[in-house]
Amino acid sequence: MPLIGLQCCESSPSRPLSPTELSGPTLERLRDEFVAEHSLDFADESNLCPRLPPALPFYALPEQQLLAYDRHREISELGHVFRIANGLHDFVDAVVVTGSGSAWRGAQALAQACCDPFHNELSRAARGSKPRIYFQSADFDNDRLQSLLARLAAGGYSDSAAESLWALIAIDQPAPCDAQRWLIDHLMRPLTTASVTSKTESGDPVRQQLATAIAYPDSPLVQRFEQLGFNPPLRIPMTTPGAYSLLTPAGLLPAAFLGFDCIQLLVGAAAMNEHFKSTPAEKNMVLRYVAANRQGQPIGTGRLLAVWSRSLLAMGHWVSELHRDSFGGAAGRTETVLGIDRLLDADSETLSSLRGRVCNHVLVQSPRTDPIDTADGNLPDRATDAIAATQSRLAAAGIRQTTLTLPLIDPHSLGQLFQLWMLAASIEAAVIEAGLGV
Repeated sequence: MPLIGLQCCESSPSRPLSPTELSGPTLERLRDEFVAEHSLDFADESNLCPRLPPALPFYALPEQQLLAYDRHREISELGHVFRIANGLHDFVDAVVVTGSGSAWRGAQALAQACCDPFHNELSRAARGSKPRIYFQSADFDNDRLQSLLARLAAGGYSDSAAESLWALIAIDQPAPCDAQRWLIDHLMRPLTTASVTSKTESGDPVRQQLATAIAYPDSPLVQRFEQLGFNPPLRIPMTTPGAYSLLTPAGLLPAAFLGFDCIQLLVGAAAMNEHFKSTPAEKNMVLRYVAANRQGQPIGTGRLLAVWSRSLLAMGHWVSELHRDSFGGAAGRTETVLGIDRLLDADSETLSSLRGRVCNHVLVQSPRTDPIDTADGNLPDRATDAIAATQSRLAAAGIRQTTLTLPLIDPHSLGQLFQLWMLAASIEAAVIEAGLGV
């Protein structure tokens, strides 16, 4: 399958794109140091243990999980993900994903990108027996939580007995806050008293499967779930915290519940790893993306992420969390905008306010559905023309830009894109630490 595309503006109003302090050789050196530090030898049997090892860098996650699944199947971490999701499809109408910090944002981004925009409003039959999905952050929003619980209690469209049950995925963080502990306990109460005698095809009792913790090693959540009779938690390595845990079960289990191709998601990420590791700087998408965002940009300037599809809006929020986890403070400031709302008809005052920033666009080449015809062309072509005109106006205003283009929204392309952003954030953190490109 093809790699996603990246285009970078080759100049800025103030200086060339390739200043000596952030040259291709400098970026390649940082890349090589990163790869040497985070690579695993997969010829070593200990690196292909069935469950995720406690110390596994995010860079090695795609290959490790694919190879461990190929070798160990059902007892691998990915095998457990498939067993839980596939085992509950016939029994639950909805799944609630909860957590604090940034770990759950990736799961939300995946769900919004791949699901029908009105997924939760479709009948069970129209959803292909896949559950509705709800994301509940660990906060004290009383009205939202009450509404969620009422919606879960009401069930669906009553076209299936499965609509009387729902499941919970609780994503842990290394130091869970009081709000997270309270929220998980509150959501688990109806599940601990659920009267369910059915068993899945694998012979597992359904009630044991209704709540799944995805936890770091030695998390208090592990003991809590086992005390209440739920299955042992899935794992997040301690070395892949926050937004970087997207390709652990924290992102994969919600994706599997919704029927997404988790294998292709990981294969896409592995393809980006290979490109990053072996491609020279002048053609390396990760290194070029870092260069375009850092060169000549003072720390704290901030940047825009302009997504041109509403399906990708939650992905932008995840990127903001990723940058906050990676850089912190002002250096991690990334504003996500829906391009069609803010940039399409931006006036001169708005364009002037963006001067000095980098605007990173994310486009999708082909829609998933049939084009809608209008009086002067079909809708996707008109959107493409409008985006190109907007980018020209930004360039004329002296705003540096990059454009990431997905051939379409599918797991393989998304795996590449997510991994590109995580790799770029890691290299950019190394650039900031070394005082380069600022």
